[in-house]
Amino acid sequence: PAATLTFPSEAPVASITIPNSWGPKETEGGIDATSDDSAIYLSVDVADAKTSDKVISDAIDFLTENGVKIDDSTKQT
Repeated sequence: PAATLTFPSEAPVASITIPNSWGPKETEGGIDATSDDSAIYLSVDVADAKTSDKVISDAIDFLTENGVKIDDSTKQT
């Protein structure tokens, strides 16, 4: 079975269906879940023009802290 979550819950702008076994939960800015074997971590955040830079910066920080190397040549402005 899978759960369909709408987010943010107070004023939904999107929905996503994630297997129940992944433990999907609403976060402050979206939804996250982890596969049964912990091989996949999924995080979806909602951002608007005012918050998108912060959401992107937080995502890059998270990836870097977890050993992901970002190719600077792919950066778009």
